This record gives sequence, C-alpha cells and structure tokens, in this order.
Amino acid sequence: MRSILSALAISIALFASGQATFLRTLQLPFPVSINGSAVTPDGGLILCGTATVGSGYIGLLVRTDAAGNVLWSRTSAGIGTNESGTFGALYDYVNFFDVTSLPDSTLLVTGNAGTTGGVLGPGNLIVQLSATGDTLFAAGGETLHGSHYGSVVADDAGTFLIGGRRGSLNISYASLVRYDPVAHNTTAGAEYCGADYSALTAVAKASNGGAVGAGVNNGFSGSTAFFFRTDPMLNEQWHNHFPLTGWGGAGSAKVAEAADSSIYMVVGAGSTSYEPLLVVRSTSSGATLWSKTITLPANLKVADVKVRDNGMVLIAGSAFGATQMDSAYAWLMQLDANGNLAWAQRYGGMGDTLSIAALEFAPDSNSFFLIGRTGTHGAVVVRVDTLGNAASCIYPALVPVMASTVLTAQPAWFTNSTGAGSGGRFAPYGSTQYPLSNVICAGNTSGYSALGTVYHDADQDGTYDPGENGSPWAMLSVAPNTGLLFGNSSGDYLVAPDAPGTYTITSTAPAPWWALSSDSSSFHPTFTTTDTLFEDLDFGYTAAFDTTVLVGSFSSTPVRCTGQIGQHINLLNQGSTMPQGVLALQLDALLAFSSAVPAPDSIVGNTLYWHFDSLGFYQQWTAQLILDAPGFQYIGDTVHNTLLAYADDGFGNLSLVSTDPWQAIVICAYDPNDKLVTPAGTDPNNATPANTDWLTYTVRFQNTGTDTAYTVVIEDQLSQHLQWNTLQFLGASHDLSGLSIGPLGKASFRFDNILLPDSNANEFASHGFVTYRIAPLPGLAHLTRIENNAGIFFDLNPPVITNTTVNTMVDCAS
Repeated sequence: MRSILSALAISIALFASGQATFLRTLQLPFPVSINGSAVTPDGGLILCGTATVGSGYIGLLVRTDAAGNVLWSRTSAGIGTNESGTFGALYDYVNFFDVTSLPDSTLLVTGNAGTTGGVLGPGNLIVQLSATGDTLFAAGGETLHGSHYGSVVADDAGTFLIGGRRGSLNISYASLVRYDPVAHNTTAGAEYCGADYSALTAVAKASNGGAVGAGVNNGFSGSTAFFFRTDPMLNEQWHNHFPLTGWGGAGSAKVAEAADSSIYMVVGAGSTSYEPLLVVRSTSSGATLWSKTITLPANLKVADVKVRDNGMVLIAGSAFGATQMDSAYAWLMQLDANGNLAWAQRYGGMGDTLSIAALEFAPDSNSFFLIGRTGTHGAVVVRVDTLGNAASCIYPALVPVMASTVLTAQPAWFTNSTGAGSGGRFAPYGSTQYPLSNVICAGNTSGYSALGTVYHDADQDGTYDPGENGSPWAMLSVAPNTGLLFGNSSGDYLVAPDAPGTYTITSTAPAPWWALSSDSSSFHPTFTTTDTLFEDLDFGYTAAFDTTVLVGSFSSTPVRCTGQIGQHINLLNQGSTMPQGVLALQLDALLAFSSAVPAPDSIVGNTLYWHFDSLGFYQQWTAQLILDAPGFQYIGDTVHNTLLAYADDGFGNLSLVSTDPWQAIVICAYDPNDKLVTPAGTDPNNATPANTDWLTYTVRFQNTGTDTAYTVVIEDQLSQHLQWNTLQFLGASHDLSGLSIGPLGKASFRFDNILLPDSNANEFASHGFVTYRIAPLPGLAHLTRIENNAGIFFDLNPPVITNTTVNTMVDCAS
C-alpha cells in the first residue's frame, strides 16, 4: 500500500442552497480515463476506469463518499492465461469499463484484459469485489480479435445483465449475457450483428424482466445505430436499426426505459466528426414516437441517458474540438417526454478539458452526479441540483439547437444464442492508491457539514421556530482560525472543513443591543468518518433594549458631463426596532431628477421624499434613480447629495436618526472600475479624523467586454489598521451570493449568476457595485495611512485592479 495523499489546507464555504453541490477533481499520479460509475448504498460513488502506467494499462477503482471525498482506490494489472494456455502471464493491459454496486455494498466490475503481443486480442473480464475493493472472484479469457464487456446493470433476479462485444474474423457481434454471481458463470444470452463491426454500448433492465440494449455498427458500408428489447430469457422481442447517413462514424449509443415502458435511445458521433446527437423515443413494442437531433457548435459525445420519476429525460455528455482533449467541456440537458428542451447546463470554461462518462441519480432524488475526467491525470465528480446547477460554478450558457428528423428503419438482422460459460481465470495483481482530492469550484467543498441559522428569536424561547426571520449576513468565526464567515441573506450558514476534527463555531452578536437567547454562543462539532453532518446549530438573538439605528448609503455611476447617471440609495435597519418614517434626498442644484423606482411620494424644490413602513430587522430599503448630469462647463466642480432618514414615533412626530452625505466630481472621462471611500478626507493626504467611527467603501465595476458576465467576484485585502470583525455589508447593485473574510484579512464578495450585460449591449445595465463599512482600529497613531484597493474578477478573466484609496488618520489633540 502506498499513500499519495498530501496534506490539505482547511477551507470553509458558505452556500445558500440546502443541497450541497460541488465540482471536485481527484488528481492521480498517472494518466487516467474514467469509463463508468455506480451509486453505492450509502449514497457515495464507485468509479472505474483505466490508468496508463509505463507502456501498459491497468484497471482503476475509486470509492468516494457522497461529497466526492476519496475513501479508497485500487489498481489492478492482472494475471491471466498466456498464449500457450498456461496460467501465469502478466497482462499488458486491463480496462475496467463499467461497475455496479449491490445492496450489500459488494461490487461487480466488467471490462477486458489482454497482452500486446498476443495473437488473440483482449478477452472479456468480470471481477467481483468486496465493499473495500478486495477481489472475491475474477474471470477473463482471450478471444479471437478481441472482446469486451462494456456495460453492466443488476436486474431483479439477483443476476446481472452485461453488454459488450465479441470479436471474430472480419466481424464482431453485439453481445448480451446474464451473469450469475453465485455460480460465477454466464447463462444463455444473445448476439446481434447487422454487418461489419457491431458493439452493444449500453444495457438497462426492462420492466418485463428482460433487457433493453443499444449499440452501434461501424463498417465499410456506413454507420448505423440500433436498440432492442428482450423477454426475461433475453430472447429478442423487437429491434430498431437506423442508418446514420453522412456521419463519419458512431461513437456510442445509450438507452433507458421510462416508467411507462417507452424506450429512449441517444446516439453520439465518433471522436472526429462534428455531427449532432440523435434522440429516439419508441413505445414498448418498438414503434417510433419521435426522433430529434441536438446540435452544438462542437463535436458531441454522449455519456448517458436517464429518465426521471417525473418523466423528464436527462442526457449527459461532452463537447470538444478536433480531439476529445481539445477544450472539452461537459454538458447536461433535460428534455420532456415530447422531446422539447427544458434546460441545458455547461460545466467547464475556455481551455478546460472536462469530459463526462456517466450520469447517476443521487439517493435523495434531489441531485445528480456527473462522473468523468479532467485533464490527463484527473477524475472528476460533479454533484448538481435538479436544474443542473453546480454550486457556485458558473459557466457560459449552453444553447442547443433541436430539430425533428425522420429515420428509416433497416431490414431485420440476425441473432445468435450464446451458451453458458465461465471464462478463464484472472488474478488481480493490484495495489491500493489514495488519490489527492482537490476542489476546483465548489459550494460545500467536503463531506463534512455543519449547518445552522442566525435568527431573531421573536418568542424568546431559544428555539428557531417557523416564521422567525434569519439575520442577513450574520458574522461567525470558526476555530482553528479560518477567518470570519457570514451567513447568507436568510441567515443560513454552512461550515464545511476539508479535514476531520473538532471545530468551534462562534456567533458574534450583531450589535450591543442584541442578546443571545439560545443555549450557547458556540458549538463544537467533531467530524469523523462516521459523524459527517451536524444540523440545527442555530444562534438566536432577542433585543436587550430598544434602539433605532438606520444606516443610509449611496452608490452612483460616475458623474459624466452632459449625460445621465444612475444612483442607488439604501437605508439599512441595524437597530432592534422596526421603525416607520420618511426619507428625504436633497439633490445638488447641478443635478436634475429624471426618474426613480420606487417613484417619490412628493418632490419639493430639489428634495425628494419617500415613506417607509415597518422596516424589519436588518431589512434594506432601496431606490434606484436616474439623474441628469450638468454640462461640460462644470467639469471639475463637486456635486453633493444628502440622504436624511426620519423615524416616526407612531403619532406623526418625526425625529432625524440618520444623515448621510455623498459627493462626486463632474468628469467626462473615467475608469469604470474603481473604489471610493467615505469620508474621503481633506487636502492631498486625505486627512481623516482619528476618531472616525466608520470608513465606508464602495467598489464599482462595469462589464466592458464583449459578452455577458456570469460571475463577478470582488477581492479586497483589508488593511491591518481596520477591525476586520466589524465589517458590515450595506448594499449592492445585484443579489450578493457569498461573503467571507479569510484568515489573512482578504474579504471576498461574490455575485453568482449576475448576468451582467456588456456595455455595448446595455451600457446603463452594465454597471454594478458593492458597499460596506468597517471600523478603524482604536488608538491609531497620528498620521497612520489606511490604504485599500480591490481586485474585480469577471468570470475566468484576470482581475481588474482598482485605484488605491488612502485615509491619513490625523489626531489633532496630539
């Protein structure tokens, strides 16, 4: 046994969804291909494939938990029958093509094995293994011109349906057999052959106790695809055989049966031809209901097809250029029973080499697994929700072209019955490996999860009850030190360490006027291989005393001369009351009001008025305005707006509780990605009083590219002169999906699925911003400089670095 697992840094993730989804890579020390998979009874996965070691190939198995964490892995070189018929020759290559898992967690693997110098070619291979990967039985034998078992599925009789190919001179047969794991032999099956070289590339159990199968025939006379249904004795009931006119070769065909016994077949092109997918649906008796093609601007390789309980059809595969390692990306599509596209998702960006080999349903029925390869050394496991979303992984949109097509059935073709057989002996001769596990894009990045909610305990009973509101963007800390974490907009949080151990999760009171009402301010989950999930770790707060605190903030696009500007005003309730009141926005005389959403209740002179009713705890009131900027003759002048918030005591008496100023310089040219600070300070050194309570930062960004931005991430390395644990999110132009502060003070603001248009398509909508405030450290020395900038990431592009803000803290008393 040799361990190649290297130490991983602990990472913590916060994810808004209740379903933990991820995209995880498993880096191996050798080039690999992943060929098949199965879900294990505990909800994990078993992956099978082939590893290239030296000049030969060995079989590969990887066992993971439901979060893609590697539990064990094994390789097998194998010893089989040599050309003289005596046992003991080491195989030059062993391929594991498919795997299935039994209810008792034992495994059955199918594939082939052979020797490079042999005249016979590879033979079929069947291997039974324990739940930990130890070989229980194995058999394989060489046959003329090569054979393989490529697909395996358990049926309802305790046996297995196995499909593949039997080689022969100048011809090959699509082969279907039933395997008995107790007697260790194959019972009667059938072979199918139209012409030239046929192979059964997929098999599934049928509702009548028989099988449905699909395959391809690539011969001198062209390519065809076929699928069929058998009775329980594997006698053919019907088959359909369609020519693929104009195709450069068929890669593989996949098949699935729906709950109504209708059959779906999906065919993908060969490795170098740019042909569409072919999707066919037939009745249980073989009559074609419809057939369609699906086209993308790339070669499509089909990996799997599955039918959901609701009748929707999932098709998974890959798209690539001239070769299957040319900028490959994975895809998943859902069709309805009539062949209409419901949705399509892509996984992988430009330059990625991510391809999918299998699709599995997770036991919870609320997510799916995609299994495949990335690069040359990486296996990949993607867990997606029922709409195909993979956590925070955002990739370019996938827009398939659907078209109806008419197929012409070919004449019937002959079948042969196969007798029982046991195959030759096969010895595993393998080793155990532990691949490095690495997350390349994730929400919950591990199998260890602690979940809870920070909430307002309305009835003060210390329990999170239905109807009680979460505290948006509540701050928490996790020890060992991993920085500061924030819940999402509903107060929900997720802690997902990458290593077992005991962690301390602590909630920080939102403000001094909030008191903890639940049992403890900390939880101490201990993660082990058996204890991986801790739920309902909730922190409740109730008002210690009533106080009204309203925080206003501004964000504006640059004030460009002779144009219009967009301005956002926000009012955030950070107090322990739910006030009602009036907002007054005093506009500079050089700015003219154009429109606002919501519209003002009234306008008096240059002052706009709105009312707000019962602003909830940490609820935000927002208005979006369009203002007319002054002419070019005012370039260099400063414009000022002021936001005044008045609270109503319920008797019509208003009291001023917040005054928030804004100012900007009239310009004609500007950088659309910048950073602002309030107060900005005075004089060239931006002198700022040392007793300033808050520095409010706004990072503005604009998509000036040529296409829609799907993800925007702002990273801000906070100054050492700031109190990192006082950061308060005040507002943003779009829904914020993630907020965290790393152990070294890097704040990260994430906008997933922001769909920010480029400035050429919609200049006004191409802008965005995030605003937050943070307190300086107390007692800073006279003339301490607080400098700050940010990096703005648009999708997978390099970051845009903003200007650096400077505040020189001045202690006039000293």
